[in-house]
Parts: sequence; structure tokens; C-alpha cells
Amino acid sequence: MTFGRRFPGGILVGLGLIALSLALYCRNFLSPPIWDDHYFVQNQLFLRDPWNLLLVLDPRHLFQVLPVSNSARPAWLASVLLDRALLGPSFAALRVSSALWHGFGACLLALLAWELTASASAAVLAGVLFTAHPLHAETVNIVTFRADSVAFVFLVLSLLLHLRARRVERGLPWRLVSLASFALALLAKESATALPFLLPLVEWAAPHGAGRRGWRTPISAFRARATSTATGPTSSASGA
Repeated sequence: MTFGRRFPGGILVGLGLIALSLALYCRNFLSPPIWDDHYFVQNQLFLRDPWNLLLVLDPRHLFQVLPVSNSARPAWLASVLLDRALLGPSFAALRVSSALWHGFGACLLALLAWELTASASAAVLAGVLFTAHPLHAETVNIVTFRADSVAFVFLVLSLLLHLRARRVERGLPWRLVSLASFALALLAKESATALPFLLPLVEWAAPHGAGRRGWRTPISAFRARATSTATGPTSSASGA
């Protein structure tokens, strides 16, 4: 699992996070649909035909809304129809796929933590906490709520691509791909509009230049300035 700087053992960390996600939620894979899944998934005829994936992917339907439930989130529709095409009509397969999306999100978050801190332990901790936190239970167990996971995956991927663009000499292609990933996040769920507010934080936290300045640098500089200000008068008085 690498993107910019090499993440030692990153592949094993990524596989471990995905396995952890599957292990945590496997007992619910065979449970019947609950809550919104009855209306938006189980009883929606549009999602029973995998060939409808072609309709969702048709660029014209970015402007002409499909007359189906949850059509405002075409990336979510596409993810469910892709599951139908690859895994068949089993509802358990949809839940397995949701757990995989959750695991992918944890992998990308761990990679983002590595990019910002260059600390393998911080990256692993971020990934494990994200994977195991009970706040995500509904997102994984209820297929309709998978939209959050899909949006998160593309949002974090957009941030990683943005960081990559900062490091290379010709960053425009990376920025364009980052923008495309952001667009996919928006097509999954409107909460992805938070990205413009996250970018300044990532810019502040990211290492700068060859000196590998990271999130500690501004804090260290502030502390050094505060210390020199506090001790300055005392030092002057001592000298006098």
C-alpha cells in the first residue's frame, strides 16, 4: 500500500484492514434486509437487472435524472448494480461488498495518515480505529447507507492524489484525476462537499519540501517563538 513515500509493510497493513472489516461484520452478512434497504434495494426493480448499469453510466443521465429511487446518488446505484453483475442477486453479497468498501476506506485513510505524519504506527492506528469504530456499523450493515463509504473512498483518494500532485514536477494530470475523484465522491453522496474545507487542513499538515517538514513544524515554530518571547526580557535583565 504505497502512493507517495514508501509505506513499509503497507500491503500487509491494507490486507489486514480489509480482513478486519470482513471479520467484524461477517456475522451480519446473512441477516435479512432492514430499514431503508427494503425500499431502496430489495424492492427496487431497477436494481435487479445488472444491465441497468449501462443506463447509470450514461453521461446523459448526469443531466437527465433517472426515474428511480436514489437516482441523485448514481455512484451508489452503480456500485449496487456492479455487485449484481459480478456477484449475483444474493443480498449477502451486497453486504460483503459494503464491508469491502469500508475496508478500502480504512486503507486509504491509513495511507493518508502515513503521507501526513510519516509514522507507520499512526497510520495503522488510524486505519484500525476507523475500521473497528461502532459508528460505522449502519454504513456497512445497511446497503443503502453504503453511499457514505463510497463517498469517503473517493474523497480520501482525491486528497491523496492532491498530495501526489504537490510532489511531482508536472502535477496537472494528478490534479485533474484528483478532481475526477472528487466528482465521483459527490455522485456518491452530497456530504463529499466537505472536501474544500479539508484541503486547507491537509495542506497545513502535509510535509513541505525536501526537509520533510510536517504537522509538527508549525507547532514547534510557535513554541520556539513563544519561548524566546517569554525568556527574552529575563535574559536582557540578566545581562544588564
